[in-house]
Amino acid sequence: MANFAQDAGRLRSGFAEALGKSDRKNMADRRCHAKPADPNPRIVNMGECAAPANASQRTTAMRRMFLALLLLPLLSADALAGEAEIKAAQDTIGAQIEAFKRGDNAAAYGYAAPGIKKIFPTLETFMGMVTGAYQPVYKPQSYAFGKSEEMGATSVIQQVLIVGPDGKDYEAVYTLERQPDGTYKITGVSLKASKTLST
Repeated sequence: MANFAQDAGRLRSGFAEALGKSDRKNMADRRCHAKPADPNPRIVNMGECAAPANASQRTTAMRRMFLALLLLPLLSADALAGEAEIKAAQDTIGAQIEAFKRGDNAAAYGYAAPGIKKIFPTLETFMGMVTGAYQPVYKPQSYAFGKSEEMGATSVIQQVLIVGPDGKDYEAVYTLERQPDGTYKITGVSLKASKTLST
């Protein structure tokens, strides 16, 4: 980010200098094309006489367009990266819920982060926890993604709005961590009953 700030500063400085030169050339143009007030006008240095003002304006507009095109990818890169990470985290959550729904508990266990697997080192202990405390996550009638936020360079928090097997509304808040292989794994789930489904 420091390099980006320095580069942007240099661009702004160069842009201001170019505009200053353009303004000086426009003043010279006006001197060159203005009708002299006396019959014996002074001799004007022809080096000051440049292209008409409209050509100068086109050059300035092109400079501005070039600067905007140069900075746009840099300004939008962070936003695009955040959207990709959130989408990857949502894919992990959805894949685990779908695995639960079709009865593939081993696949669902695979989406748990290493820290969760240390606490529940076997599939049996993991499923005991899920079926005992997370029935809405285990067998939801429906679910939808709510709010999401990046908590850091590798962490995402995601709200999931669930209609449980009992027909009641629940809110699950997932935390996920990006792994060395680039995938996101679930590090925790907080579940509570919700009177209204809102994002």
